[in-house]
Amino acid sequence: MAGVDTRTVDYDYLMDELAELMGHASSSTTEKYIKFMNKMDDQIRTARAKNRKINGGWV
Repeated sequence: MAGVDTRTVDYDYLMDELAELMGHASSSTTEKYIKFMNKMDDQIRTARAKNRKINGGWV
């Protein structure tokens, strides 16, 4: 997933820009997308932490 590590702004701050780029007429559609992306980011961070722990890289 490219971009996850380099993104420094939360999706919530980009709602207007995301809505325009994605062609959403309603902000509720963009909010659903933002919630999905935030959840996915959390799951990726958790998986990475678990993998580091399993592979002996836990600090």
